[in-house]
Amino acid sequence: PCAGQELTTVPFLGGNGLGTNSVVYFDVDVLNPAGITLSQLNTNANAVAGTVFTLEIWTKSGTYLGFTNDATPWTQVATGTGVSVGSDTPPGALVEFPDIALAPGVTGFALRIIGAGHRYTNGPNAPALEVFSNADIIITAGAGQGTMFSSTPFSPRVWNGTFRYNCSEFTAYCFGDGSGTVPCPCGNTGGAGEGCANSTGSGGVLAASGSSSIGAGDLVLMGSGIAPGQPGLFFQGTLAKGMGDGVPFGDGLRCAGNNVRRIQVIFADPSGDMSTTVNVGAAGAVSAGDTRFYQVWYRDPVASPCGSLFNLTNGLEFTYTP
Repeated sequence: PCAGQELTTVPFLGGNGLGTNSVVYFDVDVLNPAGITLSQLNTNANAVAGTVFTLEIWTKSGTYLGFTNDATPWTQVATGTGVSVGSDTPPGALVEFPDIALAPGVTGFALRIIGAGHRYTNGPNAPALEVFSNADIIITAGAGQGTMFSSTPFSPRVWNGTFRYNCSEFTAYCFGDGSGTVPCPCGNTGGAGEGCANSTGSGGVLAASGSSSIGAGDLVLMGSGIAPGQPGLFFQGTLAKGMGDGVPFGDGLRCAGNNVRRIQVIFADPSGDMSTTVNVGAAGAVSAGDTRFYQVWYRDPVASPCGSLFNLTNGLEFTYTP
C-alpha cells in the first residue's frame, strides 16, 4: 500500500457476488475543496489466492444511479492489475493503476473485474452499511451487475473495498527486507522504508516533500536517523535496484547508480537530520517524464559488524513532471 489516506467500506464481509466480467457501482462524493488523487484500491476478489485479475475503472460525472444500463456518460479512466488473496479475506487484493484526479463533488464509479469475480455484501437499506465517510470523501453503495451496462443490476449491493488516495509521489525502495540474504547486517536488521541499521540502532531514512515538478522547483530531500554530527552526501543516479536487492556497499545497500551526480554534503544535526533542496541543474538536464533515484551516503564512525565506517539510507525514486 502506498503512503496516503484511505477509507474502507464494510470490512470484506462478502456474502454474495458475481463472476468474471461483473461490475460493482458506487458513488464517491469528494468533500475536500482541493479534490483528491486516487492512487490504489483494495477489492474483495472472488477467486482463489494467487489468481491474477484485471480491474477496469470507469467513472461518470454525478451519481451512477439511473445509468447502470447506459454506457453513454461513462469513461474508462484507468486499468489496473491485482492478485487475489482469497475471497472475503482482509485487506483484500491490492490493485495498482495510474493515479486518477477527482474534483470536488459526486463521481459515479463502475469497477469491472476480469479474470476473477466481485464479492460484495447485500445492503439492507441501512445507512450505517451503505454510507462510509471521512473528512475528505463519502462512499455510497451501490449495485452489482453481471454484464456491464446491459444485464439487470442487483441493488443495494455494498462494494467491499478500500479507497487509497493522496499518496506521496516519492517511492521508497531498496532497504533491508529481513531475508538475511544481504550480508553485514542489513538483511537482518533493516526495516520497511529505512536503510541498514547504523550505530544509533536504527536505519537512516530518506524522505521528500514538495513536488517533482520542474517548474515548481520545490523538491526537498530529507535525511533522518543519520549518525549525529556526521557528514552525509546526497546523490542521485539514473538506475536503481529494487527492494532488498541493492548492491552491498559499506554497512548498507547502494540503491541509486549509473550516471551518479553528487548533490550536496551536509553534516547531520544533533538529532541526526539533514535536508537539501534539489534543483534541475543538480538533477542533470532532466526533462518531464525522466525518473531519478536518490540516496544518502553518510559516515558512521562507531565500529560496526562490517567495519566500513559508512552507511546508506534507503533509496527514493520519483519521475519529473512539467
